[in-house]
Amino acid sequence: MSHVAILETTRTGIQLFAIARERGVRTTFITSGKFDSLYPAGERDRLYSLSSEVIHVADSQNVDLVASALRVCHAQHPIDAVFSCLALCAFPAAEAAFAAGLRGTSPIGVQNARTKPLCRALLQAHGIPSLAYAVVHTVDQAFDALESIGYPAIIKPVTGVAKFLTSIVQTPRDVERHFAESKASYVGLNDYLRKDVALEFIVEELAVGPLYSLEVGVSEVDEWMPLAIVRRKTARINPVLEVGSTIPSGLDEIQYRTVSEYGRRIMQALQLDIGIFHMEFIYTEHGPRLIEVNPRIAGGTIPDLVRTATGVNLFEILLKIYLGDKVGVDRLRTHLACSQTYLCAEKDCIVDENLSSDWFERFRDQIIDGRADIRAGQKLNAHSNNFGAYGVVSVTAQSYELAVEKASSVHRDIMSTLNLALLEAI
Repeated sequence: MSHVAILETTRTGIQLFAIARERGVRTTFITSGKFDSLYPAGERDRLYSLSSEVIHVADSQNVDLVASALRVCHAQHPIDAVFSCLALCAFPAAEAAFAAGLRGTSPIGVQNARTKPLCRALLQAHGIPSLAYAVVHTVDQAFDALESIGYPAIIKPVTGVAKFLTSIVQTPRDVERHFAESKASYVGLNDYLRKDVALEFIVEELAVGPLYSLEVGVSEVDEWMPLAIVRRKTARINPVLEVGSTIPSGLDEIQYRTVSEYGRRIMQALQLDIGIFHMEFIYTEHGPRLIEVNPRIAGGTIPDLVRTATGVNLFEILLKIYLGDKVGVDRLRTHLACSQTYLCAEKDCIVDENLSSDWFERFRDQIIDGRADIRAGQKLNAHSNNFGAYGVVSVTAQSYELAVEKASSVHRDIMSTLNLALLEAI
């Protein structure tokens, strides 16, 4: 029996365990429990019941502890591959797999991707179009870097996820504010985020244009799979914040091929060998420019978005890749346009005490899928990173334009029902 070990997962990634069970693949779920808040208790229980075995470790970001657990497990039931669906554990999973002598994504590739200055340096070394950047630790160093990079620019941690401690800066005052607020915000981060988010920053040239992601698969039998390009929605008041996605992307065939080749060169430069990866880029007037590469399958609701539009489940492809199988797919063709919009508070607020408990049900016939974790009297926190949305709505239509407008219409109606300001997409 084939056997995969999965180090932590996302809420969306739970479906991989169901797919594995259907395919007769044994799954070992390795967890410390500290990420359980990422999914409701009912989903956690479902995850545990779908797993063939659950192994608890004290810290799932500790490579030595994970590698030790893998060795014991492998001795009992030989493991074919090790990976994680959670960004915060992609590197520990790759390192632990390598330490235990098991198949996994190259830890060198994962480190190259997740360390933003290293990623930029490798792109430059390979002659791949990129953005001007500098690594800084202090406000004064940032000012020095901005003399050559220029305003506006973006400042973000050299490692980290979900746009934590990330700011677009237009003026020197914005730079000062970024460093002051970052130090204060860092203290308030969960322990598992502080292990991933650095208080060392990269200042980058600000790419201008719409944001996209390329969901790309690479197999060890040398298959290159530019599976899907997704148009990402960003908040009107702060384009750092992502508030939804649409597929198809709206790019034409020439642009799609350009992005595919651009992505191939980047993956080769970074030495990302096996897995499905999430590459974010902005399509500028000069072509695509990389924002970042996440060395794991897309998080959030993107896999569900792709499945709705194409009929193909990315987790099925992911499982085949890690088992060493030939996948036999290239670009996924869309049969429907699908657009998602997250429900994110624009500012701190309190939900009306008189809101009906079944308020969201009136929207069910307008959407294909969705949820809303918003109830009467609840305090909503202003959306400040890519964690913490209070729900999502997904709609389908026959074209990109119709799907985007339909999603926007539902979102506006929800705002009206709640009488609250939610982040609107550009």
